[in-house]
Amino acid sequence: MAVGINHESAPVITREQTSILPNNLDTALDKFKSYCTSGVILSTCNRTEIYVSTSTPKETSQAIYQFFSEFSDTDINVIRNHSINLTDTDAIDHLFQVTSGLKSMVIGETEILGQVRRAMIASSEKQMLSPELSRLFHKAIQTGRLVRHQTGISHKLPSISALSIDMITSVLGDSKKIAILVIGTGEAANLVTEHAIKKGYSALTIASKYKKRVKELNNNSSRNKVIHTEEIYGKINTFDVIISATETDKFIINNNSLPMITHPLHIIDISMPRSIDPKIHSAQISLFNIDDITSLLQKNIEHQNSVIAEAKMLIQTKVSDFSQWWSSIESISIIKYLREESEKIRRKEVNHALKLLPGLSEKDQNIINTMSQSIINKILHQPTTKIKNKLNSSDIDLLKKIFETD
Repeated sequence: MAVGINHESAPVITREQTSILPNNLDTALDKFKSYCTSGVILSTCNRTEIYVSTSTPKETSQAIYQFFSEFSDTDINVIRNHSINLTDTDAIDHLFQVTSGLKSMVIGETEILGQVRRAMIASSEKQMLSPELSRLFHKAIQTGRLVRHQTGISHKLPSISALSIDMITSVLGDSKKIAILVIGTGEAANLVTEHAIKKGYSALTIASKYKKRVKELNNNSSRNKVIHTEEIYGKINTFDVIISATETDKFIINNNSLPMITHPLHIIDISMPRSIDPKIHSAQISLFNIDDITSLLQKNIEHQNSVIAEAKMLIQTKVSDFSQWWSSIESISIIKYLREESEKIRRKEVNHALKLLPGLSEKDQNIINTMSQSIINKILHQPTTKIKNKLNSSDIDLLKKIFETD
């Protein structure tokens, strides 16, 4: 099952509260162990979701809500009201769409594949990756790669970093003299810088919160200016646009420390959690967050419906393949249970009968044993054949309840 918060289910403030930064993931997994013995926590800029294999979805859902509430210090009703809660095929389909980029704010983005892989590895290192979850996540990653290879979806749709530059053009026009500050030196920030250069913007400055990184970039004779984030306040009035794409647990630009802004300044914050104080107040500042790019995304999606439809067809095939494998595994466990229990009963009854017939020869005893085995095999033949070949997941669930195999 899959339970969690994402950009389709929750506003930015709730996603921010429940977000788990990479340096906190180990702590989160250690805490989650007290709620569930296995599971994968996937936390990205737009989702924090937990995947588990469970036979008690109702109880497990409540445990996950409780974990989210306590770990993020968020009211459990807020968590419950803004969470997805998917089981069985729906959960599998959701994860496969996530890895394929169909559940991202920017359809087809590639960063999610690495994030899913790192989430799986982190769970494995904590001995929390069950065999079922391991196979599920490996298949999900394979599906994500296949979808991108066969549909070209990652090349046909823009990234959120690219759209942030497109937003500048739509708001300020096509002037290449616009002074842009990009906060961050990670993958998302680098994509912002690359797209800005492709669009012809040359007045670029990069800010890093790491002094060592600032020195490295300046020594690499980069054509872009590189400053430390502590220098931003002193230089803020030299920029027309600030785009922040960094991982941080505190605001890079804070309302309480903001100097007087002397000219129109457009700030786009695509970080999660947000790195720009949403309370900044100035008549000169226009502040946009990651949700404000939705209108631009929708225009791109409308032009790419055929690509998305092709991707969904591929995903559906892979979901069906995985579901069939999962059903076969559960079928085998039920058949094994039936045969083992039948054999226990057969042996008990045969032994009881032989005690009542003390004068039987060894040959006669063997005949009784063979006959009882034959009866069991004939009784189980038709049920086991149907369980193997003709039952769907709901039938399997019913049998598990009847025989209490969980």
